[in-house]
Amino acid sequence: MKRCRSLSFNNLSRRSQAKADQPSTINCFDMITRQIVADKIADYLYGKVSQAELVDWAERAITDADFDDADIDLLTDIVGRLGLADVAEFGLRWQDCEEFLRRLGYRAQVIASSE
Repeated sequence: MKRCRSLSFNNLSRRSQAKADQPSTINCFDMITRQIVADKIADYLYGKVSQAELVDWAERAITDADFDDADIDLLTDIVGRLGLADVAEFGLRWQDCEEFLRRLGYRAQVIASSE
């Protein structure tokens, strides 16, 4: 029997900022999709989650969540790599996030603002 652990995080990507106060969870019934991984990377790039929180999410997702079968190789590769971001040999650079988003079907864009 699969033991389920919940992981709470705030889904604060640009697509879901309106829901910023509503926590989201990953449990054994949730499926990791391209959108969820892209949102987590965006949260990190926006400074909404720390590197430690991103790593913790990725580690728990790899061990506890189900992945979309259509993209399982891609998703487990990227999420697994995010789970290693706190290891000095791997790290996590802007270019890494940009490449992950590209592989997921998204494009990273920087907007400089005085606000």
